[in-house]
Amino acid sequence: VEVYEKPKVEPKLVFSEAVEEEIETIAAYLQKHKYKAKNSYRNIAINLLKENKKTYEKLHDEPIWTELQPILIEAAKHIELHHDTDDIKEAFAEEYASFNRGIVAEVVEKTLTEKIDSILIHPLYGIPIFLFLMWGLFQLTFVLGAVPMDWIDAFFGWLGDAVGATISNDDIRSLVVDGLISGVGAVILFTPNIIILFIGIALLESTGYMSRVAFLLDGFFHKFGLHGQSFIPLVTGF
Repeated sequence: VEVYEKPKVEPKLVFSEAVEEEIETIAAYLQKHKYKAKNSYRNIAINLLKENKKTYEKLHDEPIWTELQPILIEAAKHIELHHDTDDIKEAFAEEYASFNRGIVAEVVEKTLTEKIDSILIHPLYGIPIFLFLMWGLFQLTFVLGAVPMDWIDAFFGWLGDAVGATISNDDIRSLVVDGLISGVGAVILFTPNIIILFIGIALLESTGYMSRVAFLLDGFFHKFGLHGQSFIPLVTGF
């Protein structure tokens, strides 16, 4: 009974400062002129700003409409300017979306993945993190790759000397040793680096980080007519 007898409290949507300012102005005007209505002055003000047809029709025939209409026009201009739009309905759609995001942020707890995403794809320090990881990947590629590269280089050097010692003709020896063996050795020499680089990229791809970077760089690459995922062949080509 006590709960039933308590005065009804209307749910209050909190809008941006510009909208709240105009709501208070209109509500104060209605209160000043003691406009009689079933709804609260705040709800009437919101409906007027949203250009609610029924509310407009009801107030249009009231004596206060002549003074109220210019106030509504100025209020709409203020809100549209605040939202950088010429459509008041679009402005209120943004207001409701912002309010909903605020509720979700307060009520729904972020998962570990979402917390990591908020850092990795942050517009300010997402790029430095990406550059640091790419630097680390290339450092790892060349440091680890240097060991098998030395082995491959030594092997083909020994093979060239061994084969060259068995060929007496200078032209044929140069063709085989300097051309075939050295050429094949130069190609195979970079195989460890390529393998390590692709393993590193595959690991980043399997964790989903490469997709996040593609999203992060999408806006930049779109300026050149490319998709965000275009950075992957650029990295491997480098």
